[in-house]
Parts: sequence; structure tokens; C-alpha cells
Amino acid sequence: MDESTYQETMLANCNRKTHEKVYIVTTNIAYNLDGSMTLCECGRYKNSHDVEIIRLDTHRSDLTSKRDFVGIYKELLALCPDFIMNHVFNPTSCMAVHLYKKKNPRCKVVADSHMTKCNSYGDKLTLREMVICGLMRTTGLLCYKDVDRFYGITSQTVDMMIKLYGVPRKKAEYLPLGYDSDLIDFDRKSVLKDEFHKSKEIPNDKLVFVTGGKLSGEKKTYELVKAFNQITDSVLVVFGSFSDDEYECRVRKEAGKDVIFLGPLKQKQIYDLYLAVDIAIFPGSPSCLRQEAVACGLPIIMACNEGDEDINIIVGSNGIYLDKEWNYEELIESINRMKKQYSLYSTNAKKLAEGDYQKYSYQHQSEYILFN
Repeated sequence: MDESTYQETMLANCNRKTHEKVYIVTTNIAYNLDGSMTLCECGRYKNSHDVEIIRLDTHRSDLTSKRDFVGIYKELLALCPDFIMNHVFNPTSCMAVHLYKKKNPRCKVVADSHMTKCNSYGDKLTLREMVICGLMRTTGLLCYKDVDRFYGITSQTVDMMIKLYGVPRKKAEYLPLGYDSDLIDFDRKSVLKDEFHKSKEIPNDKLVFVTGGKLSGEKKTYELVKAFNQITDSVLVVFGSFSDDEYECRVRKEAGKDVIFLGPLKQKQIYDLYLAVDIAIFPGSPSCLRQEAVACGLPIIMACNEGDEDINIIVGSNGIYLDKEWNYEELIESINRMKKQYSLYSTNAKKLAEGDYQKYSYQHQSEYILFN
């Protein structure tokens, strides 16, 4: 997804600040804000960070893969990279990198995965998933020796790579999701807050909660909006695109006067919004938006999804965990507890954002993966 805040895009953007030739070699599939996929034109262009995007003819009209590892290999030969990050590695990309590594053995190769039990494999594998894992293990017998490091976005991801894909444990490491430090200007926080309150006619004595992303049933947007009908002296701001018209209609029908919908926002707008509000709340499925909220100094309420147990979001006393099977009473109780102790949570959140959390910036991580 062009101009996204996903890890693979952000790491490339940050590397471009200090390295002249940075490329993202990717598919001819475009990922839309609502989660759908469509074919796009092949070719080369640069994003707003001067990273060259190369879209190859990798997929058919029905979005099935052509498995053209030779085409990827030829592109790598033309680019002649010294460093490759094989994102969400699979047999096709692994074979292409393997062939290239034979031509350029000095090239450093790392791979990363974002799979968790929430977004990919559950507790019990289907027959199709067993086949995929078997294919990855078979590919790995040949290709894993080419990879210097395998990164996973959670400790659960690391364990799944080892268990399901046969990744060598000694090469596997946790590399959490991060944030773009260039988009955070704490000196403008009071100005952004004043402007936002005025533009939305929000009284200064009301706390403003924020949630957003791909608004779907999994994100629990409906349940959150419904809960806010019982919350006083507070406003809920919702940004992002709805998964479908029916769900949007249902959510908006439930929303009271203290719920504000902003629609989809660009990356800079999201960060400015975070600086302008008081509390982040994400009661549903995982999103990198949570890390970005914490980086902007927001205390947070979040559902503890499968694999979130040691994730880099609530570090100390900057937020409240909701059990993944929470009910309305628990959600409302957590909101009221956050409001009652807001001063303490806010102080801890700001201290974290301006201190230890800076190690999770993509600028820091982009250099780390190069020299680790």
C-alpha cells in the first residue's frame, strides 16, 4: 500500500534518508484502505520519500500468483543490492533471493514475518495451511542458509516461524512494529489540541478518546460506539474507512452526539490527531496504529489479542489491558478508570514517549537491521 505506515514501507523510507539507492520490489497488487485487493499497473515510480517502487507482473487477473521467482531474480540481478529484506518471505521470494545470493554471496539478507494467530494461522491448522507450512519447510532446507536474520513482529510470530516454517531458532529475533519519529512534534501539541477542539466545537473540559483504522467487526467499532452512549463528559473520535456500507450504517445509527467520524486520514493527519486528543482506545484486532498512538504520548486502552502479551504497547503504567473476551461492563469500567486516573496515566504515557519508547522508531530500527 503506497504511503502506508506498514513496517516494510517505513523501514525503506527511513533507510532512504541515509542511503541513496533504496528500492521496494513488489507485486502488481494494490491493497486498499478497506482491506480489498485490486490489480494495478506494473512499472517503476518513486514514493514521496524518494524510494523507488518497482511493481512486477506477479499476479493474474484473478489475483492468483504466477510464482515467477525467475522474474524477481532477474530484477535483483539488475538492481544488484548489497542488502535485501525479504518481507513476509515465501517460497517464490526465497528462491529468487537464493539464486541472487549465489551470484552475490556478499549480499546481506534478512527476512521478516507478521503472522500471528489473529491474522494467519489459528490454534489448529487446516489441510491447506499444513501444505503451506510443509512447502515453507522444504524451501527452507535450501534457502534458510542464505538468511542472516529472521525477524518477527511479536514473540508469538518468532515462535510460529520456528515451529511452522522451520526457521532456525538461533537466527530468529523479535523486531516489533514502530513509528515514524519525523511526524511527531511535541512542541505543537497544545496548538493542535486547541485547533481540534475549536474546529469540532469540543468543550475543553471533555476528554477526547480516539480509535480508527480499517473499521470492521473485528475492530469492535460498533461495540465501542455503543459503550460511549453510557460515558459522560467525553468524546470519541473515529477515523478510517468502514469495511462495508452495512456495517457503517449500523455503527452510525448507534452513535450518540459525542461520537465524531473523520473518515480516512493520511499518515501525517493521524499523527497530528494523536497529538490533539487525550486517550487512544483499540478494543479489537491488532493494528500498528496502537504503537503510533503510544509514540505520540497517548495513554491507551487495548484488547489483549493472541500474541499481545509482551508486545511493545503498554510498557509500565501507560495503559489498560482488556481481556480479549471482554464484555460491555468491562469496556465501560476501563474507560471510567482511565478517566478517573487520567492524570497519572497521561504523565506515564508522555514520559514513555519522550524516553524509552524512542528505541522503537523506524529510524532506529532501519539502521539496526542493516548492521545487526
